Amino acid sequence: MLDAVGVTSAHVVGHDLGGAVAWAAAEDSPHRLKSLTLLSMPPPRALCRALFTGNQAYKSWYVLFLLLPMLPEVLVKAAGGSLAVSWLMRTGLPRDVASVYIRQLRTGQSAATGALSWYRALPFWLRHVLPRPPVDVPTMLIWSDRDVAVGRRAASLTSRYVRAAYQFVELPGRSHWLPEQAPDMITKLILRHIQCTSSYAAAPENCEERR
Repeated sequence: MLDAVGVTSAHVVGHDLGGAVAWAAAEDSPHRLKSLTLLSMPPPRALCRALFTGNQAYKSWYVLFLLLPMLPEVLVKAAGGSLAVSWLMRTGLPRDVASVYIRQLRTGQSAATGALSWYRALPFWLRHVLPRPPVDVPTMLIWSDRDVAVGRRAASLTSRYVRAAYQFVELPGRSHWLPEQAPDMITKLILRHIQCTSSYAAAPENCEERR
C-alpha cells in the first residue's frame, strides 16, 4: 500500500484484526513504519501466552465459533440480521453502528464470508507469527478494562514484544470498540504518539515511556 501511493514510511494504526496486520507489518518491515499504534490488539504472541496464564481463553471463545463453516453466515442473516446486531451490542458496540456493520455484511453472497475469512485464516497465519522477535518500532497500545475480547493479561504482556519505546494507555469503562466509543480521545492519543515519536530523536525526555 505504501508503494502504491509512493510513500517510503508511515505511522500505522490498527484496531482488532487490523491491529494484527499492523503487528505483522512492524515485524516484517520495521523500516517502513515510523510508529505503531494498536487499539484493542496486543501482539498475537501475547494473546497466545495469555490463553494459558490468564482469562484469554474464556474471552476468545467466539473465535472458535467464527471458524465454523456456514453457521456464522447464518447468524448474520437470521431474523433480518437482528440477532447479529444484538450480539455486537452485547460486546459494547452502539446499536446504530452495529446495524450499519451487519447491513453491510448482508449485502451480496460473499460479503459475510469475506469478512469471516480473516478469522478462518488465523490457524494458518499464527504458525508464521509466533516465532518472530520483538518489534523495533515505537509502539503504543490502547486498551480498555471492559474489553470483552482482550484480557488484561494479554495487554500487560505486550511490553515483552517491543524493543523500542513503548506506551500502554488504559481507558477505563470503555469496551472493545474504542474507535466507535471514544473517537475524539483516540484521535488525541494517536496524534500525541505521532508527535512524540517524531520528536524523540531530538528530545527523548519528551517521550515518556509507560509500561
